[in-house]
Amino acid sequence: MHIPNKLIRDMKHGSEQAFTTIYEQYHKLIYYIVYQYVKDVEVAKDLTQDAFIKMYNEVKNNDEPNRFHAWFITLTKNIVMDYFRKNKNNLVDKNSEKTLAEFPDPSYQATPGFISFKSLTPSEKQVIDLKIMFKMTFKEIAQTLDSPQSVVVKMYYDGLKKLRSEMEDLKR
Repeated sequence: MHIPNKLIRDMKHGSEQAFTTIYEQYHKLIYYIVYQYVKDVEVAKDLTQDAFIKMYNEVKNNDEPNRFHAWFITLTKNIVMDYFRKNKNNLVDKNSEKTLAEFPDPSYQATPGFISFKSLTPSEKQVIDLKIMFKMTFKEIAQTLDSPQSVVVKMYYDGLKKLRSEMEDLKR
């Protein structure tokens, strides 16, 4: 996902169309990231909305971010962590430094006769999701996860190899 600097400048100067374009490109990814943490649809919707409001206000009132994608992902993660700090009965220990990949993904449920994804690590699932579902480049995924690009590429191909093996097992 690449957002042209002109689009960010236009949004900074009040263009609704620019904001709408950015929203359309990012809303599914931001919701996905938030939901991976909170595991609650309504809370995820609220925090996703908060992320877009904060992004808009930050861009409008400050300098344009150099690397918009990485900046917006970081902003989103910070909003989620703020949510957990404010809510005592949460899933995350506030002293913990859990990453997005450490939270289980309920969308991967085993169905008889189908791939279960159990062979994948949470990180591999996440990289495959971001690559396939959100059509992100390895570079963008590396920025999103704060991981070296070579590690992201390895997780992706290791995950695909495991899925191929799982598919072969199903054929037998």
